[in-house]
Amino acid sequence: MNNWKRQTAIEDVYNEMHKIKPEVYYQRINKTSYQVKLKKGNNEFVITEYLKDGLPEKVTLEHNGETKILKSVYEAELEANKIMGDKDGRNFTGV
Repeated sequence: MNNWKRQTAIEDVYNEMHKIKPEVYYQRINKTSYQVKLKKGNNEFVITEYLKDGLPEKVTLEHNGETKILKSVYEAELEANKIMGDKDGRNFTGV
């Protein structure tokens, strides 16, 4: 599936929240999960949120072929922000 749609309004909000302005893309996988892609420089992250009964069940963060399971989308954003602040993007350890 590759239906990524750029979300420029979210980029502005992301910048206000985190003081980092990556390109932000969104795609719905199915009715219980969606993905957000963050791109800044050579770094690309995919955050996937899985819902159960409309509530978050699981969140994953993918970067450079590694996947990390996290508790929330916000936690995934913070993890991605750490790496986006690292010019080489080397500080990612998946599961």
